[in-house]
Amino acid sequence: MKPEHSPSDGWLMARVRGGDEAAFEQLYHRHGQAVYAYLWRLLGDEDLAADLRQEAFLRLWRVRERWSGGDGVRGYLIAVARNLVIDSRRRHAVRERTRPVITEELQQAPPSPDQVLARRELAARLDEALDNLPPQDGGSLRAQA
Repeated sequence: MKPEHSPSDGWLMARVRGGDEAAFEQLYHRHGQAVYAYLWRLLGDEDLAADLRQEAFLRLWRVRERWSGGDGVRGYLIAVARNLVIDSRRRHAVRERTRPVITEELQQAPPSPDQVLARRELAARLDEALDNLPPQDGGSLRAQA
């Protein structure tokens, strides 16, 4: 039975489970600004907040077929957003800890062109590995708040 005016999140998620992109879009319009505001308050970075909002909704889409959270869409999205912030800060901290070591090494002796290329490749692989670290939310459908 479809509500007349404003369908519940549970009803929309039931539609999303079946692949209904319009229902998913309604959820995005309903909760996207709140998720963005939460992320922006934690990060103070508009672009990163927007990127992580997209990632939170992408994760909701990925779990749609197994969704058992009823009307708890906003809570799920906020919990996922929180975990994304933690992961982002963890990656940033690792980069900041490794930067002085790399800088010191680079200042010791002028590197050869081969060394420069090797270091750039290593830095790129390190960045890629950090970006691909698994989230700490354990992959559960109901992220830990």
